[in-house]
Amino acid sequence: MTKSEYQELVEFLSEKFAQIDRRLGRHESRFDSLERELRRVSVATEQNGDRIRLLAEGFTSLGEKVDHFREDVDRRFDGLEVRFDGLEARVDQNRVLIERNREAIQ
Repeated sequence: MTKSEYQELVEFLSEKFAQIDRRLGRHESRFDSLERELRRVSVATEQNGDRIRLLAEGFTSLGEKVDHFREDVDRRFDGLEVRFDGLEARVDQNRVLIERNREAIQ
């Protein structure tokens, strides 16, 4: 290879490497953009994970409150049933007494 051919080869390769550098520069800026976007998505995902954990804790707490409320309502209805049963028995006793008194008056 002559010195002139060598010089042409160096110039040719230099231009090709320059083209490659320019293309890599464009890709690098795209990767930088993607990296920033991935960081943003990662932060958003982490924040959403925190929100989901808070919601899950809230639902668990709400479920416990509903269970306690249901138990309280059941207990109160049971108490009302006992009271109504007692009142019903007293009404029946009063009917019997009224019937006896009516029969005694006639």
